[in-house]
Amino acid sequence: MYKILTYPDERLLKPTSPVEKIDSVLRDRAIRMYKTMMANDGVGLAAPQVGIPLSFFVVQKGLMSHEIIINPSWKPREDSKKYDAEEGCLSFPGLFLTVKRFDKIDVEYQDVDGKINKNMLEGFAAHVFQHESDHLVGTLLIDHVELK
Repeated sequence: MYKILTYPDERLLKPTSPVEKIDSVLRDRAIRMYKTMMANDGVGLAAPQVGIPLSFFVVQKGLMSHEIIINPSWKPREDSKKYDAEEGCLSFPGLFLTVKRFDKIDVEYQDVDGKINKNMLEGFAAHVFQHESDHLVGTLLIDHVELK
């Protein structure tokens, strides 16, 4: 298992590099990340949260078609709407904030076999995909808070 980095660790603020080689090392890291996520009652965990500066994350089984999401990208669907969602983060233990997320997104990513997957996510799966993708570009939960 890994130690989860918590804010204000600077590694959480740095954008990741694309995964160029999907091999046994990456798979082993993803399995360790998955175990770490589950042991901490998480639904997703991005590589930078455990100090790995690569563009991938893991999600709880059954949430999406794959548990290991590599080199992800997404965009809101034309018919999507933003909504307020309460969100937590393993890098901010005990903190829950209301953030705006899109309810429907089109996603593209590679799986552990290197195959490119394209599909539409909605609801909680779309929410988690957006949150974990944020980590890969150095955006954190607190960056979504609107000051009034």
